[in-house]
Amino acid sequence: MGLLSSFPSGRGSARTRDPQDDYGQSLALSGVRGLLDPASFPPAARNGPDPYANLVLASPSRTNAAPAVASPVPPGARPDPGMLRCQGVAIYSSVGPKQARADGAFHGHGVNPVDGTVAMGDTKKVFGLDHAAMARIAPQVVIQPEGLDAARYGGPDGPYTVGDIGDKHIRNSPTTRFDIYRFKDLQEARRFGKLPRNTTITLPAVAGAHCPPDFRRIP
Repeated sequence: MGLLSSFPSGRGSARTRDPQDDYGQSLALSGVRGLLDPASFPPAARNGPDPYANLVLASPSRTNAAPAVASPVPPGARPDPGMLRCQGVAIYSSVGPKQARADGAFHGHGVNPVDGTVAMGDTKKVFGLDHAAMARIAPQVVIQPEGLDAARYGGPDGPYTVGDIGDKHIRNSPTTRFDIYRFKDLQEARRFGKLPRNTTITLPAVAGAHCPPDFRRIP
Protein backbone atom coordinates (compact mmCIF):
# COMPACT_ATOMS: atom_id res chain seq x y z
CA MET A 1 0.00 0.00 0.00
CA GLY A 2 1.32 3.46 -0.86
CA LEU A 3 1.99 6.00 1.83
CA LEU A 4 -0.88 8.19 0.61
CA SER A 5 -3.08 5.38 -0.70
CA SER A 6 -5.61 5.76 2.12
CA PHE A 7 -6.42 9.38 1.23
CA PRO A 8 -10.01 9.41 -0.13
CA SER A 9 -10.95 11.13 -3.36
CA GLY A 10 -12.05 14.58 -2.18
CA ARG A 11 -14.74 16.55 -3.90
CA GLY A 12 -13.60 19.99 -2.83
CA SER A 13 -11.60 22.31 -5.06
CA ALA A 14 -7.87 22.84 -4.64
CA ARG A 15 -8.46 25.77 -2.28
CA THR A 16 -12.04 25.46 -0.93
CA ARG A 17 -12.95 22.46 1.13
CA ASP A 18 -16.32 20.84 0.49
CA PRO A 19 -18.04 20.28 3.87
CA GLN A 20 -18.83 16.74 2.72
CA ASP A 21 -15.24 16.03 1.80
CA ASP A 22 -13.83 13.70 4.47
CA TYR A 23 -10.25 14.17 3.28
CA GLY A 24 -9.17 15.89 6.49
CA GLN A 25 -10.80 13.20 8.61
CA SER A 26 -9.20 10.22 6.88
CA LEU A 27 -5.46 10.75 7.11
CA ALA A 28 -3.96 7.36 7.80
CA LEU A 29 -0.29 8.25 7.77
CA SER A 30 1.45 6.12 10.37
CA GLY A 31 1.98 8.11 13.55
CA VAL A 32 0.87 11.47 12.14
CA ARG A 33 -2.94 11.25 12.01
CA GLY A 34 -4.38 14.72 11.94
CA LEU A 35 -1.00 16.48 12.00
CA LEU A 36 -1.38 17.66 8.41
CA ASP A 37 -4.35 19.86 9.37
CA PRO A 38 -3.19 23.47 8.85
CA ALA A 39 -4.72 24.34 12.24
CA SER A 40 -1.96 22.31 13.88
CA PHE A 41 0.79 24.52 12.46
CA PRO A 42 2.29 27.15 14.82
CA PRO A 43 0.61 30.56 14.52
CA ALA A 44 3.74 32.60 15.27
CA ALA A 45 6.45 33.33 12.73
CA ARG A 46 9.68 35.26 12.54
CA ASN A 47 8.34 37.51 9.79
CA GLY A 48 4.67 37.75 10.75
CA PRO A 49 1.68 35.43 10.22
CA ASP A 50 1.94 32.40 7.99
CA PRO A 51 0.55 33.49 4.58
CA TYR A 52 -0.87 29.98 4.18
CA ALA A 53 -2.50 29.77 7.60
CA ASN A 54 -6.04 29.86 6.17
CA LEU A 55 -5.42 27.53 3.27
CA VAL A 56 -6.66 23.95 3.28
CA LEU A 57 -4.37 21.14 2.17
CA ALA A 58 -5.28 20.31 -1.40
CA SER A 59 -6.99 16.99 -1.89
CA PRO A 60 -4.99 14.35 -3.78
CA SER A 61 -7.93 14.24 -6.22
CA ARG A 62 -6.30 17.26 -7.90
CA THR A 63 -4.80 16.91 -11.37
CA ASN A 64 -1.29 16.81 -9.90
CA ALA A 65 -2.12 14.18 -7.29
CA ALA A 66 0.60 11.87 -6.04
CA PRO A 67 0.48 8.26 -7.24
CA ALA A 68 -1.40 5.94 -4.92
CA VAL A 69 1.48 3.48 -4.75
CA ALA A 70 4.97 4.47 -3.64
CA SER A 71 7.93 3.64 -5.83
CA PRO A 72 8.61 -0.09 -5.50
CA VAL A 73 11.84 -1.38 -3.98
CA PRO A 74 13.41 -4.11 -6.13
CA PRO A 75 13.28 -7.57 -4.50
CA GLY A 76 16.56 -8.45 -2.81
CA ALA A 77 17.89 -4.88 -3.05
CA ARG A 78 20.58 -4.04 -0.51
CA PRO A 79 21.24 -0.64 1.05
CA ASP A 80 24.12 1.35 -0.41
CA PRO A 81 26.48 1.71 2.58
CA GLY A 82 27.55 5.12 1.32
CA MET A 83 24.05 6.59 1.09
CA LEU A 84 20.85 6.71 3.11
CA ARG A 85 17.57 6.34 1.22
CA CYS A 86 14.48 7.44 3.07
CA GLN A 87 10.81 7.24 2.15
CA GLY A 88 7.83 8.97 3.70
CA VAL A 89 5.45 11.89 3.31
CA ALA A 90 6.69 15.49 3.32
CA ILE A 91 4.72 18.72 3.12
CA TYR A 92 5.75 21.23 0.47
CA SER A 93 5.12 24.96 0.51
CA SER A 94 6.45 27.84 -1.55
CA VAL A 95 8.77 30.85 -1.36
CA GLY A 96 7.51 33.82 -3.37
CA PRO A 97 9.60 35.94 -5.76
CA LYS A 98 10.45 38.65 -3.21
CA GLN A 99 10.40 36.59 -0.01
CA ALA A 100 13.46 35.43 1.96
CA ARG A 101 15.96 37.48 -0.07
CA ALA A 102 18.67 37.61 2.61
CA ASP A 103 21.67 35.26 2.58
CA GLY A 104 20.63 31.77 3.56
CA ALA A 105 21.56 29.95 6.76
CA PHE A 106 24.34 28.01 4.99
CA HIS A 107 25.78 30.99 3.11
CA GLY A 108 28.99 30.92 5.15
CA HIS A 109 29.61 27.41 3.85
CA GLY A 110 29.06 28.35 0.21
CA VAL A 111 25.51 26.96 0.03
CA ASN A 112 22.78 29.36 -1.06
CA PRO A 113 18.99 29.18 -1.52
CA VAL A 114 18.86 29.26 -5.31
CA ASP A 115 15.96 28.11 -7.48
CA GLY A 116 15.47 24.37 -7.20
CA THR A 117 16.58 24.18 -3.57
CA VAL A 118 14.46 23.92 -0.44
CA ALA A 119 14.53 25.33 3.06
CA MET A 120 14.42 22.55 5.62
CA GLY A 121 13.65 22.33 9.33
CA ASP A 122 16.07 22.00 12.23
CA THR A 123 19.07 20.05 10.93
CA LYS A 124 19.42 17.90 14.06
CA LYS A 125 15.73 17.02 14.12
CA VAL A 126 15.42 16.24 10.42
CA PHE A 127 18.72 14.52 9.56
CA GLY A 128 20.58 14.20 12.88
CA LEU A 129 23.37 16.58 11.83
CA ASP A 130 24.69 19.83 13.27
CA HIS A 131 24.68 22.98 11.16
CA ALA A 132 28.19 22.61 9.73
CA ALA A 133 27.80 18.90 8.91
CA MET A 134 24.48 19.57 7.19
CA ALA A 135 26.00 22.39 5.13
CA ARG A 136 28.76 20.09 3.90
CA ILE A 137 26.34 17.55 2.44
CA ALA A 138 23.46 19.91 1.52
CA PRO A 139 24.20 19.93 -2.25
CA GLN A 140 24.28 16.11 -2.24
CA VAL A 141 20.87 15.67 -0.61
CA VAL A 142 18.29 14.70 -3.22
CA ILE A 143 14.62 15.26 -2.35
CA GLN A 144 12.21 13.72 -4.86
CA PRO A 145 8.46 14.21 -4.35
CA GLU A 146 5.98 12.22 -6.43
CA GLY A 147 3.43 14.10 -8.53
CA LEU A 148 4.05 17.56 -7.04
CA ASP A 149 3.97 19.52 -10.34
CA ALA A 150 5.21 22.82 -8.86
CA ALA A 151 5.78 24.11 -12.41
CA ARG A 152 2.02 24.36 -12.80
CA TYR A 153 2.20 27.24 -10.31
CA GLY A 154 5.39 28.83 -11.62
CA GLY A 155 7.77 27.01 -9.29
CA PRO A 156 10.63 24.63 -10.06
CA ASP A 157 9.94 20.92 -10.28
CA GLY A 158 12.05 18.47 -8.31
CA PRO A 159 14.26 16.79 -7.51
CA TYR A 160 15.47 19.40 -5.02
CA THR A 161 18.59 19.88 -2.93
CA VAL A 162 18.92 21.67 0.41
CA GLY A 163 19.78 25.37 0.26
CA ASP A 164 18.57 26.92 3.52
CA ILE A 165 16.91 26.49 6.92
CA GLY A 166 13.31 27.67 6.99
CA ASP A 167 11.40 30.05 9.22
CA LYS A 168 9.43 29.02 12.32
CA HIS A 169 6.66 27.46 10.26
CA ILE A 170 9.15 25.08 8.70
CA ARG A 171 11.29 24.47 11.79
CA ASN A 172 8.30 23.87 14.10
CA SER A 173 6.31 21.70 11.71
CA PRO A 174 5.22 18.46 13.43
CA THR A 175 5.97 16.58 10.20
CA THR A 176 8.77 16.94 7.66
CA ARG A 177 8.21 20.10 5.62
CA PHE A 178 10.14 21.90 2.90
CA ASP A 179 9.79 25.42 1.45
CA ILE A 180 10.60 25.47 -2.28
CA TYR A 181 12.73 28.24 -3.79
CA ARG A 182 11.46 30.10 -5.75
CA PHE A 183 8.05 30.78 -7.37
CA LYS A 184 7.70 33.46 -10.04
CA ASP A 185 4.45 35.00 -8.78
CA LEU A 186 3.29 35.54 -5.19
CA GLN A 187 -0.36 34.80 -5.93
CA GLU A 188 0.55 31.56 -7.66
CA ALA A 189 2.85 30.70 -4.76
CA ARG A 190 -0.08 31.13 -2.38
CA ARG A 191 -2.33 29.06 -4.62
CA PHE A 192 0.21 26.25 -4.39
CA GLY A 193 -0.47 26.18 -0.65
CA LYS A 194 0.77 23.21 1.41
CA LEU A 195 0.82 19.84 -0.33
CA PRO A 196 1.67 16.45 1.22
CA ARG A 197 3.48 14.13 -1.16
CA ASN A 198 5.14 10.72 -1.08
CA THR A 199 8.84 11.56 -1.07
CA THR A 200 12.14 9.76 -1.45
CA ILE A 201 15.20 11.42 0.09
CA THR A 202 18.77 10.32 -0.58
CA LEU A 203 21.69 11.69 1.44
CA PRO A 204 25.28 10.71 2.22
CA ALA A 205 25.55 8.28 5.14
CA VAL A 206 27.93 10.48 7.12
CA ALA A 207 28.44 9.93 10.85
CA GLY A 208 25.27 10.71 12.78
CA ALA A 209 22.99 11.04 9.75
CA HIS A 210 19.55 9.47 9.86
CA CYS A 211 16.26 9.64 7.99
CA PRO A 212 13.65 12.20 9.10
CA PRO A 213 11.70 10.91 12.14
CA ASP A 214 8.51 10.31 10.13
CA PHE A 215 10.35 8.56 7.26
CA ARG A 216 11.69 5.02 7.03
CA ARG A 217 14.96 3.83 5.61
CA ILE A 218 14.69 1.81 2.41
CA PRO A 219 17.27 -0.11 0.33
